[in-house]
Amino acid sequence: MDFEYGADTARSYIANTLYNEDSVLRYRTESIEDILNDSRILSRMIMHHYNYQVPRLNILESYYLANNAAILNGKRRNDEKKADYRVRHAFADVISNFLNSYVLANPVKIDADQDKFIEIVENFNKTNDIDAHNLEIGKDQNNMGRAYELIQRTAGDEDKLYRLDPREVFMIYDLSVRTRVIGACRYYRLNNYDPNNQSYKVELYTHDKIYRYNLANISIEKKLVLESEENHLFGGVPIIEYRSDRHRMATYEKVLSQIDAYDAGQSDTANYMTDFNDAILVIEGMVKNAEDGSLINLMKDANILMLIPQEGLDGSTSNAKANYLTKSYDVQGVESYKSRIRQDIFSLSSTPDLSDESFGGTRSGESLKYKMFGLEQKRSDKEKFLMKGFRVRYKLLENIKRQVREYSGEPAELKFTFTPNLPKALLEELESFVNAGGQVSNETKLKLLSFIDNVEEEKQKLQEENATPEDDWGLSHESDRV
Repeated sequence: MDFEYGADTARSYIANTLYNEDSVLRYRTESIEDILNDSRILSRMIMHHYNYQVPRLNILESYYLANNAAILNGKRRNDEKKADYRVRHAFADVISNFLNSYVLANPVKIDADQDKFIEIVENFNKTNDIDAHNLEIGKDQNNMGRAYELIQRTAGDEDKLYRLDPREVFMIYDLSVRTRVIGACRYYRLNNYDPNNQSYKVELYTHDKIYRYNLANISIEKKLVLESEENHLFGGVPIIEYRSDRHRMATYEKVLSQIDAYDAGQSDTANYMTDFNDAILVIEGMVKNAEDGSLINLMKDANILMLIPQEGLDGSTSNAKANYLTKSYDVQGVESYKSRIRQDIFSLSSTPDLSDESFGGTRSGESLKYKMFGLEQKRSDKEKFLMKGFRVRYKLLENIKRQVREYSGEPAELKFTFTPNLPKALLEELESFVNAGGQVSNETKLKLLSFIDNVEEEKQKLQEENATPEDDWGLSHESDRV
């Protein structure tokens, strides 16, 4: 996103482009036949999405990449000789990745009441490297408030999942209270390296077909040219949407103004430090110099300034002085201001600040839970919307498997289990358990050790060692028998 105006206008543009009714509008029509009968309806949807929703998504993604738009695109300082740092901070990256890794770094466990279907799910997940795919979906869900994936049946009879760019996809709903999904549109530019080529390909996915259109110009409302259509066997729209919440807001969207303020504060500090080094030298008196001016250069090299006392009109002399002309700088006040903004960023986004001293030391796991209470609420919300999408994903998989006669069992009921990715306080748990009178088997203890890869092999080694007599030094007497 390129800006050609000053900082205030850039911030105003960002504020108006972020969350508003148009930027999160849901596209609705009475039935998919309306679009098939008049493709101008789809053309208008694409125009609206491109003009009102894509700019917001571009800004949100730019903050994740630490290309913070407000500080990056602001107007330069008036004095071109002064420093003009644009310090950008990757708070959006930290907030997004913390929540995403917390929820999805550990694989999502899937159970079903149909053993045959569990085998199908496991093969499907392995084929699609599902854990890495889920992390990418979760990242888009955090960064842009929405994520999309496409499920396809390949020519090799494999069912594959593909992540789609949220800036190229939108869902289409009906007008009922349930707002059921009746279609999905994906549009992408051909020859995106050629600025003179504005041609687009448009794909419309319905419950049973895929329609492909050509779009010559995305800025002109007109009928699309149908290129081809084909059937599919998924029994539903094969594009799945994962929302962050009903508002489809990015995880860090509500703290963008605080991030901008922190960027500005650090940039001003950097500018001040550079300007201080280049401060104006004020001399009260005269500088001793040679006729050819060489003495000045010698004094610069030696960091010495030789001054001549100044003689007044009355014949008196005054001591010569030299000092730098600088602004007064309230270091403590500025640092306190930046610290307060930093705290606001983490607290308002419900993200733990791991540099906080309260996360170190010997605090109990129970007390840390309260510091992460806000994050737990966000985790719960994220899991619910992920599960909603997962159910659609595996229902489509079940539908296609039935159609190709690879599954004929009862409809499968799936259960998804998320395991938060957090350090485990095993010592606390074991101490509490043992103090309460509990006992733990040796096998369970072995499983807790990170340096034991194979528990069964370790148990076998222990049995062999216990069966061989040893002396006081732990040495076997097996050699004495030779």
